[in-house]
Amino acid sequence: MANNKKKRKTSFGVLFWIAVILLFLVVFVATKPRIQEVVQSTGLLNVLQHKFGKDSGSPPTGIETRNVVIGTDKNAPAATSRPDGSPGKSGPAAPGAAPAPTGVSTPPTETTFRTVPGLSGGGSDNAHSAPTGTESTKTHTDTTHSPATPSGSSQPAPSYRVRMAKLYYTFVTDDGRILPEAVERQVRYVDSPLTDTIRALLKGPTPEELNKGVLNLIPPKTQLLSAYVQNGIAYLNFNEAFEFNTMGVEGFIAQLKEIVHTATEFSTVSRVQFLVDGKKIDYLGGEGIFIGRPLGRDSFS
Repeated sequence: MANNKKKRKTSFGVLFWIAVILLFLVVFVATKPRIQEVVQSTGLLNVLQHKFGKDSGSPPTGIETRNVVIGTDKNAPAATSRPDGSPGKSGPAAPGAAPAPTGVSTPPTETTFRTVPGLSGGGSDNAHSAPTGTESTKTHTDTTHSPATPSGSSQPAPSYRVRMAKLYYTFVTDDGRILPEAVERQVRYVDSPLTDTIRALLKGPTPEELNKGVLNLIPPKTQLLSAYVQNGIAYLNFNEAFEFNTMGVEGFIAQLKEIVHTATEFSTVSRVQFLVDGKKIDYLGGEGIFIGRPLGRDSFS
């Protein structure tokens, strides 16, 4: 009886392992295409061949390189190179016409700078007759910059100009007087030089300017929402952070001076009307600094 039981256990164990082996074979056959795809995509076979001295001549990087043509029909002829090195397409071309490149992004255009003729320093602004929220180009020594056309874009990127602008910050003298201090800065703009100049002012002094004692007393979270010029008055619309200055009366006066002096550097701007969230307010802060009318440089004397 004991021998019969041992024989049954042995037969059962053999059948069990045969079933396990058959199961592995079925799984392997079912997943063989997937395993081959993974091995080919990861380059595992190349790595193993290189490691054991059976490299077939491909570099031992373990990464398969593929030539991909972007933006072309998969059934189209393969891209070739012209004699001058530029990409092209194989196949017959029209007589007298150069083959057009296909599937290749447009190379960046050459950056050019142009000095606007007849312009001199000092700055001026051609005012809009209606509050459009933009200003026309300043008659200042500006340069025109044409950036590269983005790849895949049907329209060229708008060119911008660079102008030397005077930005006014605050300087405290040894005897405690608070005075406007001008710094020169290059300002980039597209079609709104006043807007971009004021926004450059709001960013504050550079580290080099701070080392010279230049301060910015405009509240740090102040943002310029819009700007336009009409009849010599620049209407500057700020967010509500413009109303809160922790420096008190002197801080409010200094922030107004910084903006008024910077804006009136434009020859077509003589005064500034301050707006907050699109509305004209009469007084700034709890100290009652009156801003209900346009302010000029002479308003602080």
